[in-house]
Amino acid sequence: MESLRLSHLEDLPKRAGGLSFIKDLDKYKHEKPYKWTAKLDESKEHLRSNISLESRDDVIFRDVRSLIDNRDKLSIHDHGFQIIRYTGIDSAAIQQESVLREHVTGLAEAVKEAISAELVYCVNFVFRQCTRAMIMHPEETYQKAGPLGSAKEPELPAFPAHAVWLLNTWSPLYKPVENAPLAFCHPATISLNDVLEVDAVRPDRVTGVRYLMYKPQHQWYWCSNQAPDEVSVFKSWDSDPEDPLPCE
Repeated sequence: MESLRLSHLEDLPKRAGGLSFIKDLDKYKHEKPYKWTAKLDESKEHLRSNISLESRDDVIFRDVRSLIDNRDKLSIHDHGFQIIRYTGIDSAAIQQESVLREHVTGLAEAVKEAISAELVYCVNFVFRQCTRAMIMHPEETYQKAGPLGSAKEPELPAFPAHAVWLLNTWSPLYKPVENAPLAFCHPATISLNDVLEVDAVRPDRVTGVRYLMYKPQHQWYWCSNQAPDEVSVFKSWDSDPEDPLPCE
């Protein structure tokens, strides 16, 4: 079954690129990997994390541009991600609350239709301005992530107990992506043994983040020259514990 999900993707255009992965070290057998995400005194900076990374420049990426909006060949149900078309936000009005609300509400409806969901509810949105992320991580852990039904918003509908997904969407704001595109690893090529859970420690809480180790069988994908009206939709969490690991 998994081979059928991947076979038609083999002939997509390919290119090599670089990514960073967590190293599989023996010390993690008796020492929990962690990273401190808040400020530290300079004298304690060496204690910020006990994880080590390795950079690889031989990772092969397959370009899914030809599969945008082709749900038969690329879908979040079978591949953990898909690319849909949705009108980008007007950059001149990006600070207007009414424009943002209309954009996000419309995007939720577009995602609902694209994945055939009963309900899509937007919990949060971010205009990211920080530097690019090059470390590979399959989102939050099953143990430390969960449905957002506890959100303290009176208008939040009750989620159906039988199937809940936590999804992310991503697109560039102003122009097509020319470097450092968002990449996805097909979840069918990932094993639980390829993943290390890392504690992300803050003064007020500890959350779990899964970091990916490099394995040659992983299959990676990206959308070349992704434009503001081309939206990546990808799964971060699934209430079904048998579902393959999502990875972005």
